[in-house]
Amino acid sequence: MSGMRFLLRCVACLMALVGLEGAWAELPEAGTRLLKTEKNYVFAADGSYTLTVSSGLRVLDAAALAHVNPWRLAWLRGVQELEALEVWTQKADGARIEVAPERIRVTDARRIVDFPGLAVGDALMWRYRLRQKPVGAVTLEERLSPFAAVDEWDVSVRVPEALAVKTASFRLALEPPETRRGVTTYRWHYRNPAPRLPEAERDAGIWYMRDVPGLFLSGFSDYGALARGYETLAWRTLEVTEDLRALAGEIAGEETSRREVARLLYEWVRLNLAPAGECPWAGALLPPENPGAALTTREGGCRARTAVLQALLAAREIESTPALLAETYDLPRKTPVFQRFSEVLLYLPEWALYLSLSAPDLPFGYLPDEWIGRPVARAAMTAPEILRNPEQPLAEQRVDTELALNAEGHAEGQVRVRLKGVQAARVRAFLQDMTPEAQTQFVRDMLARASNREASTEGLTLEVEAGDTAPEKRLSDQYAFAVRFTLADFFPARQGLWQPAALVAAGAGFTQLAAQRPHQDRQRDQPCAGGRQRETYAITLNGVRFTRMPEAMTRHSEYLDYDNRVEQTREGVWMDRSLTDKTPAGLCSAEFSNAWMRALAPVVDNLKQTFAYEREATEFSEEAMPE
Repeated sequence: MSGMRFLLRCVACLMALVGLEGAWAELPEAGTRLLKTEKNYVFAADGSYTLTVSSGLRVLDAAALAHVNPWRLAWLRGVQELEALEVWTQKADGARIEVAPERIRVTDARRIVDFPGLAVGDALMWRYRLRQKPVGAVTLEERLSPFAAVDEWDVSVRVPEALAVKTASFRLALEPPETRRGVTTYRWHYRNPAPRLPEAERDAGIWYMRDVPGLFLSGFSDYGALARGYETLAWRTLEVTEDLRALAGEIAGEETSRREVARLLYEWVRLNLAPAGECPWAGALLPPENPGAALTTREGGCRARTAVLQALLAAREIESTPALLAETYDLPRKTPVFQRFSEVLLYLPEWALYLSLSAPDLPFGYLPDEWIGRPVARAAMTAPEILRNPEQPLAEQRVDTELALNAEGHAEGQVRVRLKGVQAARVRAFLQDMTPEAQTQFVRDMLARASNREASTEGLTLEVEAGDTAPEKRLSDQYAFAVRFTLADFFPARQGLWQPAALVAAGAGFTQLAAQRPHQDRQRDQPCAGGRQRETYAITLNGVRFTRMPEAMTRHSEYLDYDNRVEQTREGVWMDRSLTDKTPAGLCSAEFSNAWMRALAPVVDNLKQTFAYEREATEFSEEAMPE
């Protein structure tokens, strides 16, 4: 995880949904065209609505056929009902082929439709009506991909005149609202007949709301009201009983530090209440889960387990409150909508600390790097704040390699990997959940790839020391494991080049940095995170000599520090290289990213340097035999 990690969002994935509110289907951008689409919402004061949709998608090339057929139409079971569905294939010559009922499969909250006779030039056509149950207030979001070809897209929203509704829209045409007979109607229109194609360099990075066609409509006064509405509709608290107090006391034991008590309670919930099902999208506003049942059965959804943790903290008089994490890096400033939020966190104001029970295997006080810098909303605030976890340190990875090489080109040695941060817990859990045989095969494949042997395992033996994988250590932010190995034909030729690379590692490292290619200047902000990494190589040479070695280098800047030392020893060579990326986790401007890449460029050049080697001829070597 060390080295600047640009979590570049796939633009084709980021905005490929039409109508996140209500039923939706993934729309591929390339090779299709969205035909005339009409979406009509009729809201009641309690946030319930009826949505009617008429739309179609024309297939323009053969590559798109596999992406659109079968077609998947989804809705939110528990809060939405798909009342009617009509689908058919519209042939290029105008003929209509109805989709028979047996070609429609229902799985959970999804209908999978197999369109008959679909060919290039044809269109998938659909009409449906969807009903949304009350959610306490009017809240709506609609988005389109800026790269999708759209003939015509019209949305109308009718709300009671008495409601104080706010709207925001980007890159859409908005008609002046009309009010008749106690109902106000809003209308938006959009066309994009000739979109440009995505460009990897130009479009990589964060797409803000202002960049994407979309609209927002809300009856909430502010984000605090939205968070309170979430707690009312989708959050169930657990009563702090004497039994719960006794459990919290048993878990905390004699610990007196309040922060340590919070950590012990967090880890107990993580390790003793098994996850049940996928964590729902926070904006889905699904019915609340039962934390009492989760405590009884020792398993539950992430919201139920989070509510259990909230109750255990309350039993030890540690304040906490639910917090909603935004899906992306910005929010409509004055138009709060549920659909913008993806995760539910627990906020501990005593330490300004956020906890998550949805992302897997997080040590206490850590969050995934890609969440840092996103907005969060809590009931006690009127405007969102930017998520930070003040005590989350930089990720660290250290790989120490001992390598003995001989005249036959064979190698044996040991690799020891030490990790600190989120990756430490995840790698420990990954290896802990494997059988010893699976661990061995996993490391075997890793060694084969790192030594440029593709999937070959010929001439490879190894022994894996998985380190301390005790269940109670699963959430520790530090972990180490080791591998001892022998590898035939590590240097297959009498002479050649070898680029040093960690044979076993757990995250992005120098090998990935060395593969960086020059690119145009970034045009967009980037999610980013720094870290530290270090690799050492103690190389023993027996019948092998290096005729050229990488150059030593030291570089210091405001963005990163790099040091590479290469020394000859009595036995062979010692190499020690380290990089500290000073980038804080969060959001980096395009200007910062470009300056960082310029600072990295000489480091990449140094990492690409190789050892040149020569193997001595041996009496029994076939290569040494005369022709």
